[in-house]
Amino acid sequence: MKIAAVYSRGVQVVDSDRTLYQAANEMCRESVSALGVLEGGRLAGIISERDITRAVAEASDPKSTWVSQYMTRELISVGPDDDSATVALQMLENNVRHLPVMVNGEAVGMVSARDLLMFQGIQPSQPE
Repeated sequence: MKIAAVYSRGVQVVDSDRTLYQAANEMCRESVSALGVLEGGRLAGIISERDITRAVAEASDPKSTWVSQYMTRELISVGPDDDSATVALQMLENNVRHLPVMVNGEAVGMVSARDLLMFQGIQPSQPE
């Protein structure tokens, strides 16, 4: 199945010169676990909950540490016509949970491991 059937349209973003604290607040506000990072108006990487957790574990102060210091710059992206199984394998091989979906060099969405699992009919159990 194609990624076009499962990815979230639009990309929530943060500028690289924002603090980790600001990025975490944006993630909470938008109910996402990763943000695209912009530098000069272009997608330059991703900052995820994992990146912020690593920063805190390294005793970095989230209110004075820049997103650019912890963002993932090695941007791996997929296209809407990519096969979902291939994308899942890319995530596993690269130890990531989010990949931007790109069309003609522009980010049009984000696909997460959760999106792929839900697409396969695997959903979390509901609390009683």
